[in-house]
Amino acid sequence: MVHTSPVPSVFEIDESQYPFNSAYYERETTNGLQIQELVKKVVRVSAESKLSYFELVGGRGQLYENLAAQNPDVGAFVYDTKRSAECKIFFVSQDIKHGVPLALPREAFIELLDKNGVPPGFLEVYVNNNGASTGSPVHSNNEAKDPNGYQIQTKFPTTPFINAAIYFRHDFSTRRTLCIVLGTHLSRLQTRFQQLFPPPPTTTPNRNAASPHAPSDPFLVLSAIAAEYTSILEHERRKLDAMTCEQESRTGITAHHYDESLAVAPSELPSRIKGLHVCDAYLMFFINTVEFQISWVAFLQEHHGIVNEHRRSGSGSGELSAAEVVAGRKVRASLDLSASLLQNMLLQVRTLSRRIQIQISVVQNLIAQADSRTNISIADDSKRIALDAKKDSVAMKTIAGLTMVFLPGTFTAVRFLSFSFSFSFSQPRSLSLPFPTPFSNRFSTPQHHPVLLTLSPSIPANVSDNAIQTLFSMVFFQISDPSSSSPSSPSPPRLSVNSYWWLYIAVTLPLTLLVLAAWVGWLRWKGRRWVEGAREEEKGGG
Repeated sequence: MVHTSPVPSVFEIDESQYPFNSAYYERETTNGLQIQELVKKVVRVSAESKLSYFELVGGRGQLYENLAAQNPDVGAFVYDTKRSAECKIFFVSQDIKHGVPLALPREAFIELLDKNGVPPGFLEVYVNNNGASTGSPVHSNNEAKDPNGYQIQTKFPTTPFINAAIYFRHDFSTRRTLCIVLGTHLSRLQTRFQQLFPPPPTTTPNRNAASPHAPSDPFLVLSAIAAEYTSILEHERRKLDAMTCEQESRTGITAHHYDESLAVAPSELPSRIKGLHVCDAYLMFFINTVEFQISWVAFLQEHHGIVNEHRRSGSGSGELSAAEVVAGRKVRASLDLSASLLQNMLLQVRTLSRRIQIQISVVQNLIAQADSRTNISIADDSKRIALDAKKDSVAMKTIAGLTMVFLPGTFTAVRFLSFSFSFSFSQPRSLSLPFPTPFSNRFSTPQHHPVLLTLSPSIPANVSDNAIQTLFSMVFFQISDPSSSSPSSPSPPRLSVNSYWWLYIAVTLPLTLLVLAAWVGWLRWKGRRWVEGAREEEKGGG
């Protein structure tokens, strides 16, 4: 066996395709090929550029809206690192919920991140719809012991209420702050920053005079964003409260309408369930948003202390100035207020969710009751149908039983009629049963004669009419013709019974019993087969 040396695989990265030239790119934490995939296929961009830029100089703010980021003049203005702006805030609109793409072309988006030194790893945070918050110090080189800056990356979970990705960085040496906000509700954030950092007054000769609200604490930007998002969520909570009250008023089952009857018809209950589930889904998303907001405010409180420690260590005296201490207290107070408001908001919205769950449970019980009444009505109908079927079955069995009783007798009578029998008698036997019978139409005798039932050893040969014989379907009965006697003194007609009449009973009775026994046996055998089949099906199903 020949052993060969392993050949290393060739791995080449096309640097021309990699979109970033940022000095903050770290190969240990960022996958360059994955960043390329995210930029090309995941990040949704638009053809138009709508970049808004807020600049803070001397504590005075100025907002520039709808800038074309790829315009060289605009790019030279907003990306100029030598400008004396203490804070730069970029706003780029995007609404993931409604499928609105990022309001920047792909090249402009890459330029925005690259020119501001945003690490490519921010893209992994930006495309994460589950929510993420991370903070880390920034080192200019690997040999530096102390960081020269601190960065925070945040991505809110995708919900119908707030969609935002935030990149924040503060440079300790230059004391400059950068913030990029991608998402919704940007107009409200811009208005808040304009109120917090008003533009320079046009009547003041010195327009560069510092504002009393100069950002002595870099976290003032993040605390303002947190406060505005808290205000937005409170507005959304009031809307959800009104939606919950509306759902309760539609069902009529609520503490607000405790003395009213059910406001919705039973037929409309299924549609009410749909509306309640939609409301419950909104509450679920809102709870998720508030919980993340609470965790983000706690995250900012923690990292605010870390950043202040770096600021103290970087200062010559090891202490912050009085203005910075006061600004830090205001930031902590703002974050504490946001945390308290959010905690109580979470309790309230969970109460709303519980109220909706109660409504869903009540409506489902009402639907179950309506279904139960319907099932009871169906069961009553089925019971009535079963009783009618049972009656029909009893009637059919009665008919079948009577048929079984009379069928052998009829069969035997027909057999006796079909063949000729001759009987010889040694002694005559007669039994006279007089009863009035009208034979006026048949035998032309106007009188009513008594008929004598006689057991005779001979059957008269001159019988011209066998009506009764045909009626009884047997040869055992014959009627004598009155015309055969003297015309002056006609004898009454006689019904003669053969002395071997018992032969009919002797044959018919056993045959009837045999047929009835066979019928009953077949019914019982069929019933046992049905029971055994049902048991086998139960065993097979189990």
